Amino acid sequence: MTAKKSNNPDQLESEAALIEHIYSIALEPQGYDDFMELWDVHVSSALKNLEEFKQHQTEDQPKLISPSIEKHFEIGFRLLQEMGRNSPATLFESEQNTNGEPAILIDKNAKCVWFNGAADRCFQLGKLKSAFELSFRANGENVLRDMIGWASTEAPPAKNSHVIQLHSTKEDKSYYLIAKPIIDRSGESLIHLQHAMPRWKNPLNDLLISAFSISEAEIEIAKELMDGLTIAEIAEQRNKSAATVRTQVKSLLSKTGTKSQTDLVRLLLSLIRVIENEPDNELKQPSSSINLIARPSNRTIPVREFGPSNGRPVIFIHGMLDGCSITRQIEGQLEKYNIRLIAPERPSFGSSSSAPGPIETATMRFASDVEAVMNELSLKNAVLLGHMAGSIYTFSTAAHLGSRITGILNVSGGVPIINNIQLSSMSTRQRLVAYTAKYTPKLLPFILRAGIRQLDFGGEEDFMNALYENAPHDQRALLNKEIFRVVCDGYHFAISQGYKAFEIDSYHAVRNWSDVVQQSTCPIMLVHGRHDIVIAATSIEIFAERFKDRTKLVMVEDAGQLVLYAKPELVFEQLDKFIGI
Repeated sequence: MTAKKSNNPDQLESEAALIEHIYSIALEPQGYDDFMELWDVHVSSALKNLEEFKQHQTEDQPKLISPSIEKHFEIGFRLLQEMGRNSPATLFESEQNTNGEPAILIDKNAKCVWFNGAADRCFQLGKLKSAFELSFRANGENVLRDMIGWASTEAPPAKNSHVIQLHSTKEDKSYYLIAKPIIDRSGESLIHLQHAMPRWKNPLNDLLISAFSISEAEIEIAKELMDGLTIAEIAEQRNKSAATVRTQVKSLLSKTGTKSQTDLVRLLLSLIRVIENEPDNELKQPSSSINLIARPSNRTIPVREFGPSNGRPVIFIHGMLDGCSITRQIEGQLEKYNIRLIAPERPSFGSSSSAPGPIETATMRFASDVEAVMNELSLKNAVLLGHMAGSIYTFSTAAHLGSRITGILNVSGGVPIINNIQLSSMSTRQRLVAYTAKYTPKLLPFILRAGIRQLDFGGEEDFMNALYENAPHDQRALLNKEIFRVVCDGYHFAISQGYKAFEIDSYHAVRNWSDVVQQSTCPIMLVHGRHDIVIAATSIEIFAERFKDRTKLVMVEDAGQLVLYAKPELVFEQLDKFIGI
């Protein structure tokens, strides 16, 4: 069914506004929310007029938009792709992104076996065959050779840590990295490189304002001085004259009682250390180890492990936006119940390489990844813990591995989409993505790529507010700084390689995969927040009733989608009972 060209002035005006926003996102990423509001109006209007949608009986792909508008989406997507993700104002520099500074793992063969998005952004690591192709400064290359010598011979290093200076040709900027020898849980010797300079802490803003009466504009100048920028560079970056910036710097020196820019930076660094040593402001991440498991076609699967190394194995399958980070509260539950949480990164998420193949078989390809992980770790069997969209992959994994999977526990998990009522009950943002994925899949790359651009330009709070605008239980959970941090980590984990992982998950999330559920026989437990804004409680209840011979449902009455983080005691108490079945 093809959309007809409208002569309705209101509709024509709406389409013109939509087209304008498609292009303006490239220049103003924070206009993403306005664009999505317009897209919501357009999609809702089109769906209302489709008889197939009203009857909830069709699997056809009706046209929701005219070919001319579709062309604008295609051009907008190409424009975003061509622009790349090179803006210096990225979320990798955000206070909330705890993985925001470059981090690299190098093995004894000088191969960068793992790196985060910030490191790839700075040093283009994905294009390098050897760490020695990096642009070293000073004695950095010799230091790395010495440390690789340690990793090759397992002889104890002369010093526990070193400083390596690397130059980013992309940014024309040098980074100082602390290099430390580590041994992962599998016994492999690795060199861990992490940014040496402390990051600006938001509490420092309040401290400077209260102690020295520094203005917001002066705080921004202080940040840039601490980053090593000269007055000329600050002036150019802020489109101000050097004289104006010099006056602001003099004001900073006068208010803080420092005599030079060097003294000012020294003061700022000292204050950051004070803040870092305050327990209430320190968000220490739970300890984990990283395994890198080889797959055919030169693929590797990064696997994070949390909890006791000899604990009961539970394989955690992350969702579309959550990643593999955990909170300290979850870490405590792992210790309490002696659970070894094994979290493989799914293809195209985080630093995990893609798994070539058609989108339709992506879930089964990941099931083979889980098999490789279990074989490498010598796991005869395990329970699967699926989170959010990861639930889809738990069932395909159970179907593939049979008796090796002794149970599935899904938290805030998705269910097969049998009719469009399930989609219409979602919150606005998720519903829009779901409708786009189901009815206009060619437009989905632009929707996802534009969302990534919003995050790249400091929009995680806007992104989060749009997801949870009508979810008071989740909003309360996000007031917890650690939960907020973990959720933000998940966003950056998900977008580190672009939109492809989203596209794959969105395809499967809007389809009826009941047949996959029927291909396994292990017990199922569902832990779900009554106020989940993506998968309605009624959908979960219907699913549990359909498969009641093997399913137990635990409905958490005072929780939303973030129940894993908000109520980990409840989740892991149920997991403990479930493992014991």
